[in-house]
Amino acid sequence: MISVLKSYLPKRRWLRRLVGLFLVLVLLNVGAVLYLNQIGLPGFAKRGVQQYLAELGIKLDFNWLRMHLDGTWNARQLKIDQTDSVGKLGVSFDDITVRPDYLSVIFGQPSVKEFSVRGLGLRAEMVLGETNLPPVKLDWPKSGLDWSSENVLSSTNLQGAAFGFQIDVSLNITNTLAFKNLIQDNTDKSDLIRPSLLKDSKLIKSEMVARKLKPIKSQLANFLNIRRQIAFQEKPNIKFFFEGDALTPDSLSGCVSLEAEGCSFPIGSFDRFDLEFNLFDKQLYVRDQERIKGVFNLIGLGTNLAESKSLTGRVSSFSLATNLLPESIEYKIESKEVKSNEIELELVSLKGSSVQLKSKSGYYKHKLNGFFRECSFGQERLSSI
Repeated sequence: MISVLKSYLPKRRWLRRLVGLFLVLVLLNVGAVLYLNQIGLPGFAKRGVQQYLAELGIKLDFNWLRMHLDGTWNARQLKIDQTDSVGKLGVSFDDITVRPDYLSVIFGQPSVKEFSVRGLGLRAEMVLGETNLPPVKLDWPKSGLDWSSENVLSSTNLQGAAFGFQIDVSLNITNTLAFKNLIQDNTDKSDLIRPSLLKDSKLIKSEMVARKLKPIKSQLANFLNIRRQIAFQEKPNIKFFFEGDALTPDSLSGCVSLEAEGCSFPIGSFDRFDLEFNLFDKQLYVRDQERIKGVFNLIGLGTNLAESKSLTGRVSSFSLATNLLPESIEYKIESKEVKSNEIELELVSLKGSSVQLKSKSGYYKHKLNGFFRECSFGQERLSSI
């Protein structure tokens, strides 16, 4: 009996120590959470994060960073910049809230359950070849973008001046991630293949980040280079509206519109351009109404090759396929008083249709008819073709 008690007492002491250690760890974690919640990230931890990101070629700064009791992180005046030989690209948020999916982080595939940002900003100083493009800046202090745990993407006051345009965007999309699979299904597999950075272990971390961002920067640099060669009398207005459930294609609706006046570009100019493209909610529209309808009008076009008094177009479709692309498209384009060197046309009309192939998603079979009226070729004249 005495030997049993002697062996029992040490085990009991070890058990008490383990329980005590466990309680200490719990208290430390609770204390850390409360500290992050009430005070925020301490200075030495902030410097550690900044130093790690600096090795990736990323500059990070923020006023304060706190963690809430539900695991949500909140930061204010957050700025992120990345600079390399292609240029400098930076984003900023007045207020950002992120709730990570901690389980996915453990398995090495980090994702977020929800996020919310207020006050969007963008800064870019791109380099195209050996040319430093003029810097651009976007500042939308009242804008907001939200991603909820119910997989809903929505926007608030997402509007303002950007790249010489006046932009207004409105989003309210449910099951947004469903679009990811549709994009992959509509894209060639060869287009999805990207060179793996893991094969070249000699690449330092900053070069890995630069390589990842290079396609984005290159496209932005090309856009800015083209944009600086185009001038408008007034800022063009661009509006984009889109809402619905990605898993219920019939519920999707949206609109894209553009209004521009007095445009000049390297090879010509035009007086006015209007475009409107609508996607109607199938659950609301009336019988025999188009599901997709788009129109454009181009007035006073003049280029080095030809001139046209007016150019109009119309496109329509009555239904969408399962890949959210139109099953069939009908279109018509007309141009009046066309002049080119010794050729003059009173009217040019092109009418056609396209039908999506059932054997190959995303590919279409086309049919086109043309009509020309009052055609003049020097001294020759035809009433119609």
